Amino acid sequence: MTAQSCNLRVMTGPGILHAALAPGDAASLRPFPEALRTDRDRLAAVLQAAALVAHLEHAGAHLPDGWSGARMGGDGVLRVPEVRPGPLRRLPQQLLLEFVARCFRTR
Repeated sequence: MTAQSCNLRVMTGPGILHAALAPGDAASLRPFPEALRTDRDRLAAVLQAAALVAHLEHAGAHLPDGWSGARMGGDGVLRVPEVRPGPLRRLPQQLLLEFVARCFRTR
């Protein structure tokens, strides 16, 4: 299976292959977490974030601004603006817990 067949791109920097790092169509990107309307959307985003955090930890990379720049694509794919080389600044569990809290925060 190639990156192109999965609709993924290899990004510069740490060389991680993940859909969250693909730029996506800027017009279809929606603010996170407002774009998550149902619990199904929220759970899908949490699973994507968990996969991303695992890949980042394995690759020795991190999200310099945490989830602050996260967006949801019109295709339902989580997008993050930037990944940098270097270890995660917090435990992966803490980063994911922050994401879950933002997803399920009561309005």
